[in-house]
Formats: sequence, C-alpha cells, structure tokens
Amino acid sequence: MEDAGGWYLAALPDGPIMALSASAVDVVASIEDGDSAEQVVSRIASLFEVSVNDIRADVQRVIDTLVASGVLEELP
Repeated sequence: MEDAGGWYLAALPDGPIMALSASAVDVVASIEDGDSAEQVVSRIASLFEVSVNDIRADVQRVIDTLVASGVLEELP
C-alpha cells in the first residue's frame, strides 16, 4: 500500500505493518516479479549502479526482515 508518506507492507490479518524504504520497495517488486534471491540482488545492483558484491548483504538483510516478519516465504 502507498500513501503520501511512502509504502507499507503487512502480513494479514495479524502481522505488523512495515514502512518500506524506496530500495525495499524495489526488492519487493523484484520478488513479486518472480525473481530468485540472486536475481533480486542483480536487479537492485543494476538499479542503483553498484556492484553485486557491494549490495548483496543489504538486499539479503531486507529479504531476511521480510521473511522474519511473515510477509514473505524463503526465496529459492
């Protein structure tokens, strides 16, 4: 969900509501497109014009947070 303040994501019906950064929205969009974890990393690296190695840990942290909050299942 998006509002004037940004994007929000929640595991319904009982999950916490999470405010997403712009880069986290890009991660979620990539996942929704069916990308694997490695494809998500590659896509985000390309979007932000950084190397895959420089961004991998940050992207994995976003994915891990989404999994821990219950809004995402483990990616292949």
